[in-house]
Amino acid sequence: MISHGGALPGPPTGETAWAGVAFLGVVGIALVIAGICLMIWMRSMLSLRVAVGLNGLLITERNGTRTILWDDIERWWNAHDRSVAISAGADQVFHPQTGSKAFTVHPRNGKEFGFEQNSIRGHIELGGMLKSETDRRSIPWLIEETHV
Repeated sequence: MISHGGALPGPPTGETAWAGVAFLGVVGIALVIAGICLMIWMRSMLSLRVAVGLNGLLITERNGTRTILWDDIERWWNAHDRSVAISAGADQVFHPQTGSKAFTVHPRNGKEFGFEQNSIRGHIELGGMLKSETDRRSIPWLIEETHV
C-alpha cells in the first residue's frame, strides 16, 4: 500500500465499473436475442394446425399437409378420463371430475390422426366442432370413459 501511495493495486475504480456495465449490457442483449430465437424455434416444433372445412379436415404438421375428407372418415375414437371418489380407509377423498380427452379419427384409407391437450391448443373446442360435423354426417363415435 505504501508503494502505491495508499491506493489498492489494480486498475482505477471508474474504468472498471464502466467495463463491467458494458459487459453485462452485451450479455443481456445476447440473452434477449437467444430467447427470441428459442421462442421461434419452439413455435416451429409445435406446428400442428387443424382447419375444419366444408369438405373435411386440413391438417398441417411438421412433415407436411394432408386432408381427411368427411366422406373418408370411418369412425372417431374419444378417450375421456375422469377422476372419482377414492376410498382411503375410513376417509373418502373426493377429486373433482376432470376430463382429459384424446381424440382420434380413423379414415378408411390412410393414416389415422389423433390429438389431445398436449398436441394442440383448444383441443376440447376442436373436438366439439368435429363432433357436430360428424353427427350431421352420421359418422360413428366410439367413446371410451375410464374412471381413475
